Amino acid sequence: MAAIAIAAVAAVAVRSIFWSDARLVRRQLGAMANAASAPANESEIDRVARAARLSRMMTDGVIIRQGASSFVGGRQAVAGWVLQGVTEFGPFKVALSDQRVSLEDARTATVFATVSLAPDKLGISPPDPRQVHVTLTKVDGEWLLSAAEVLRVLEPARSVEGQ
Repeated sequence: MAAIAIAAVAAVAVRSIFWSDARLVRRQLGAMANAASAPANESEIDRVARAARLSRMMTDGVIIRQGASSFVGGRQAVAGWVLQGVTEFGPFKVALSDQRVSLEDARTATVFATVSLAPDKLGISPPDPRQVHVTLTKVDGEWLLSAAEVLRVLEPARSVEGQ
């Protein structure tokens, strides 16, 4: 009987560690960053497939706020806006760091994180990192991006020469 109780406790512990919603939210954010990244030598077909993959990770009414009066709204518009980054920066990688996930209820998660872009082209200066507030909504068991806003532009870490 004690072995059954220990096995049940172990199963609950493993489930809470490996299948928690917070972990699923972090995994989804990583997948979004990967889909938003523009690889070198991307073909038009690959770009369209990447846009479709990114679109599936958002709600229909997703909205991205970049400031008090600047926003992009709607699944197709946001995916198109993300894909335009390659025009300005060439191939680039999106990275998320300092993620703080909070589950507001069974269907809503908020995340505070830092977003950075790293262009692959030499001579292209990366934009300054941004601190963002992201809201994800659970729809049919999947965590989808429903809103994001840039809270502030951060100073990039500067290396000090000679140290």
